[in-house]
Amino acid sequence: MAYPTLLVESGLFQGSRYLIYAPFRIGRHPDNDLQLTDKNISRFHAIIEPREEGFLLRDLGSRNGTFVNGQRVKQSWLRAGDQIRVGKVRMRLTEEAATKEVAGRPTATLLLRGETPGRVKARTLAGEALSWGARPEDPLIAAQLSRLQALYQANIMLSNEKDLDGIFQRVLEQLLQVLEADRAVVLMLDPRTRDLQVRHSLARGEAEDVGDILVSQSIVRQVLDEGAGLLIEDTQSQRLTREVLEPGQPPVRSALCVPLLDRGSTIGLLYADVVRTSKSFTQEDLQLLTAMAAPTAVQIRNIQFVEEIQQAYLDTLSVLANAIEARDHYTVGHTWRVTRRAVAMVEHMGCAAERRRYTEMGGILHDVGKIAVEDSILRKTGPLSPEEYQKMQLHPEHGARILKDVGFLKPVVPYVLFHQERWDGRGYPFGLSKDEVPWEGRLLAVCDSFDAMTSHRPYRKTMQPKEAVAELRRHRGLQFDPEMVDLFLEVWGKGDVAKILQDYARGERSVPCPFCSTHIPLGQDPREGTFLECPVCTRTAVVARDSHGWRAELA
Repeated sequence: MAYPTLLVESGLFQGSRYLIYAPFRIGRHPDNDLQLTDKNISRFHAIIEPREEGFLLRDLGSRNGTFVNGQRVKQSWLRAGDQIRVGKVRMRLTEEAATKEVAGRPTATLLLRGETPGRVKARTLAGEALSWGARPEDPLIAAQLSRLQALYQANIMLSNEKDLDGIFQRVLEQLLQVLEADRAVVLMLDPRTRDLQVRHSLARGEAEDVGDILVSQSIVRQVLDEGAGLLIEDTQSQRLTREVLEPGQPPVRSALCVPLLDRGSTIGLLYADVVRTSKSFTQEDLQLLTAMAAPTAVQIRNIQFVEEIQQAYLDTLSVLANAIEARDHYTVGHTWRVTRRAVAMVEHMGCAAERRRYTEMGGILHDVGKIAVEDSILRKTGPLSPEEYQKMQLHPEHGARILKDVGFLKPVVPYVLFHQERWDGRGYPFGLSKDEVPWEGRLLAVCDSFDAMTSHRPYRKTMQPKEAVAELRRHRGLQFDPEMVDLFLEVWGKGDVAKILQDYARGERSVPCPFCSTHIPLGQDPREGTFLECPVCTRTAVVARDSHGWRAELA
C-alpha cells in the first residue's frame, strides 16, 4: 500500500524525509522517531498515527502546542499538503509515497483534499500468517508455522537495516527469541588473515552476567573448515575440547554454529548456546539457524559493498581536497580539521550514520570552489583588496556548480554553498539570516571560523584556543547560530576538539603529518618504525629519522 512522507522544512534537519507507515513520535527525547533539539519542543511533543480513516496528528500535552496550517490543535486529521509546526520546526505531509509492507501494522490511506474518509480493509502477508497461527490444531504444524514466521520477520527486519551493527543486533535478538538460546554471537572472518573476530554478542537473563562470551575454537574451526553447520545437542554426551568448559566460563550445555556464506565462500559465523537451562538444541533448530544465516549473509555483503563504494568516493574526494590545499601552503590541513570538528558535532547530536557520512563529505568539499580562484589571491600573504575579496566570495557558488550535477553529491551541496553565511545576514553569497541558512551551513560556519582563528596566517597572530572559544561565545547569535555554538562548546568540553588543532602538539616533541601537516606527538621514547595515527586526517604515518631529526612518512 502507499504511505505518505513527512518533509522537514526548517531547523537542523531541513530537507529530511520520513516515511509514515507506523505511529511516528516527535519530540526532544531520544526515544522519538524524530528527535529535535529546539528547546521550545517538549520531550514527547506529538504523534502521527496511521488509522483506517487516515492519519491523525495528536498533541501529547506539549507546553507550547502543535499547529496545523497555523492553527493550534489538540488533534487533527491530516491531509496531503498540510503544514505542521512544533516549536520553530516546520514540517509538511506530502503526497510523495512509497510502498512498504510491515508485519502486524494496521493499514491506512492518506486522505487527499476533497475526499471523504473511508475504511480500507486489507491485511499484509504477515498479518495472514499471524492469523493462521493463532489457534493451531496440530502442534507440529504450529511449530513449523512459528519457524516460518521467524524467518519472515527476520527478513523484514534485516531488509530495513542499513548498517552492520543494526543487522548483527537484529539477527541475534531473533536467535535468542526463536531458538530460546541464552547467548548468541556473530563472528566475522578477516579476508586477509583468515582470523575470526567477534563482532557482536548478546545474552539474556542470568546469562547476561557471565561476562565475555568464550566461543570454542574447536567448534568454529570445524564449521569454518567444512563450510557446514554443527549441532552439539548435549556437551555431556559429546566429546569436546576443554575450551568449551574453560575456568570462569559457565558450562555450555548445548550449542549451534553455522557459516555465513556468500557465493560459496564463508564470510563469518553465527553461534548460539545454552548455559543456564537444560534445553538441548535439535536438528530443526540447526535447520532454522542455517535458513536465517542465508539472508543475513546477503545483507551483510550488500552493506559491505555499499561501504566499499562510499570509501572509494571519500578517497577520491580526499585527493581533490588535497590538490586544492596544495595551492595554499598556509591552509594545509584546514579541510581535515573542519571536517573532523563537524563530524564530532553530529556524532554528539546522535545523528544517523547517513548524516554523519554527508557531513564528512561536506567538510572535505566545503572549499572545493577555491579551485576556480586565482593563485595570486589564494597565496597572498597579506589582507585581500576589496576586488580580490569579491572574487574570493564567489568560491561557494563555484563549488556548488561543480557538484550540483553529480547525483550522489547533491546532499553535500548545502555544506559547500552556505558555509560562509552568517546568522545576522551579513555573510555571503546570498546574505541569508537565521533559519534561512540551512543547518549544514550553520554547522560548518562555526567549525570553519574556529579553525581560521586558531591557525597560523602570515598577516595576523594565531589565537589561542581559549581565545577562539571566547570569540565564538561573543558572536553567538550575531555571526553564528546560538544552538550551533552551544553544540560546539559541548563537544569542546569533552576534550575531543582540542586535539584537532594545527599546532596542538607543536610545543612538545612532535612531527607534522605528511598528509595534512597537523603536528602529531612522538611521545617520551620515539623509535623509528613506530606507527602514528593523525588525530585530524586519521591517516597512518610511520616514524623516521635523518640528519635533520624526526619526521613522519605515510605508511
